[in-house]
Amino acid sequence: MSVLVVGGGGIGGPVARILVEAGVKGIAVADPDTVALENLHRQIDFGEADLGRRKADVLAERLGVEAIPVRHDAANGPALIRGRA
Repeated sequence: MSVLVVGGGGIGGPVARILVEAGVKGIAVADPDTVALENLHRQIDFGEADLGRRKADVLAERLGVEAIPVRHDAANGPALIRGRA
């Protein structure tokens, strides 16, 4: 099974963590954004030491998922999804 989690923040981070803990393999997180101080209160997978780092990279280190540091949009969406098949 392959899964593409779009966004690694307040919802995507916990989703990726739950999938990993459930034993799902082949997980990738697509998110070009960096960890910002104003979001830490709602993004439980990050701390102050992660400020300025790409969310996808932090999640890849901590969870063993694949980091895709790009924004999912109409132009690249189909290719990102095909890459998960």
